[in-house]
Parts: sequence; structure tokens; C-alpha cells
Amino acid sequence: MVKNKSVFLITGGGGRIGSSLAKKLLEFDSRLIIGEKDILKIKKLKKQIDKKNLKNCFFFHKDLTKINNIKKLIFLGIKKFGKIDGVIYCLYPFSDA
Repeated sequence: MVKNKSVFLITGGGGRIGSSLAKKLLEFDSRLIIGEKDILKIKKLKKQIDKKNLKNCFFFHKDLTKINNIKKLIFLGIKKFGKIDGVIYCLYPFSDA
């Protein structure tokens, strides 16, 4: 069950699963901290979200396979919304090699 105004951190939030969950959670008036490495996916997701709901989203464009980026994401997300109620891991770490 999702309570209104819950704060969720979604890693891989621009992918198919992450973006679908993000849009659904916004229907419950949730606040979202969305981490995504691919800036094009972030831009696409921003276009799919109602303008009134964009204020409930914090987007973080960094490589979340790096521990310092994860720490920064958590810090900035808590700074923005005051808490994190849940974490949804949709990150697919892959190598460019």
C-alpha cells in the first residue's frame, strides 16, 4: 500500500520499469527521487510527467554504480524532501566495454 506524499528513491528511474513505476507513484501524490545515468531517458520521462507533478520529482543524472554518487543522491533527496520512505532498485548495471 502506498500512502499519499510518500517519498521514494528510484534507481534506473528512466528505464521501462522505473519510469512506469514513477508515473504510477505520482498518481498517489508521492514524491520521487529519480536516479538515472542516461540524460535522454530523463528528458523523455520529464515530458511524460504532468507539469504539476514535476515539482514532486528530483532528478539526478549520474552513474549510480559509483558509491559516491549513491551517497550524494541520498543526501540531496533527503535535503529536498526531508526523508525517504522506500527504495525501488531498477538499475541495470552494465559495462560499456
